[in-house]
Amino acid sequence: MSFTSAHNDYLDPDRHNPPEDYGYDDLIKALKARDTGRWSYDEIDCCWTGKYADLDPHGYQGMHLDNVDDMYAHATAHIGKTFAGSDVSLNVPRWVEEEDSGETYGKVLDIFMEQATEVVCGCVVPGDWSGDDWFLTDTVSYKVPVVLTKEGEVDFDATADALIAEGEKALADIERVLVLADRFMETLAGWRSYDKDGKAIHHKEGDPCEGSAWDMYQWTQEQEQQ
Repeated sequence: MSFTSAHNDYLDPDRHNPPEDYGYDDLIKALKARDTGRWSYDEIDCCWTGKYADLDPHGYQGMHLDNVDDMYAHATAHIGKTFAGSDVSLNVPRWVEEEDSGETYGKVLDIFMEQATEVVCGCVVPGDWSGDDWFLTDTVSYKVPVVLTKEGEVDFDATADALIAEGEKALADIERVLVLADRFMETLAGWRSYDKDGKAIHHKEGDPCEGSAWDMYQWTQEQEQQ
């Protein structure tokens, strides 16, 4: 198994025209039958995450079937996650939201962006900045043995299930990084903190949590007054 942030060679003739005698097309059909349809991306043959995947800590997850030979089905697992940037909804005291000038909110947002940039860059996961938010995405190449029936025929449903299960495992390390980053971002935004056991604590609107951008803003104000 190898980690890579680049897609497979698009000039490889076998990538889009794999040998039919190994059941590539039939395996694609089995994968499409399991596709949740929640990641509209040409490189995804099967997405296994749900409706709100991009809002969930684990993000989008899916796979592309690269090719099939007489022993293995070769695939690339994909993972992607959006992190809010300047379009974030910050949890701040109500008076900050109601301030006509918006000056205080702007200062808190500046602190959020500074800290959020550190979090995203610390992920070591490739990504892009859209102007409003970040989208981090990475891939892992892997393979699974082709599953055969008792009669020695390819069991496409079982092979598809194996590809999905192994794809989830292949992405586990990257997922852990993104989940941790998501936790930091939620705390920075002021909406959620975590106890010593890792249990999430939701904070009501107008009552941001400790460690939030608002909390950091208050600290800077106190330092300036000393």
